[in-house]
Amino acid sequence: MNKPEENKVGTSGEEGGEEGQGEGKGEKEGDGKSYGEGTQKLAETFLLEKFSIISKILQQNIEYPYIAQRMGWEGRVIVSFILTKEGKIEDIKIEKSSGYEILDKNTVATLKRCAKYFPIPPVNVKIKVPVVYQLR
Repeated sequence: MNKPEENKVGTSGEEGGEEGQGEGKGEKEGDGKSYGEGTQKLAETFLLEKFSIISKILQQNIEYPYIAQRMGWEGRVIVSFILTKEGKIEDIKIEKSSGYEILDKNTVATLKRCAKYFPIPPVNVKIKVPVVYQLR
């Protein structure tokens, strides 16, 4: 299965011609650089506008696992994933574990379950979200 292209600083797309050949400052259209910068700008704008919505949807859909509640387990999970321009999520990774496998797995399951409610980006976007499990 092919992995989607990620939007990262300094990444340029394949569209727009050859890149990095010849002399010049790379300011002309069609050198490959404008596509990457434009894509990155779209991703950054989307994240600025929609990150809090995505985070809120995820946090509101978390169901604290019963066993974790009974054992008094709390923690913070940082999960990353790619939200595609088709509205799907791919490449889910636990960036930082809570220290409890059940909380980590619950975060991934919740992410998969509620991704259909996320706003759809204009380009594939890598998102990193913290999920807090705290007993009250």
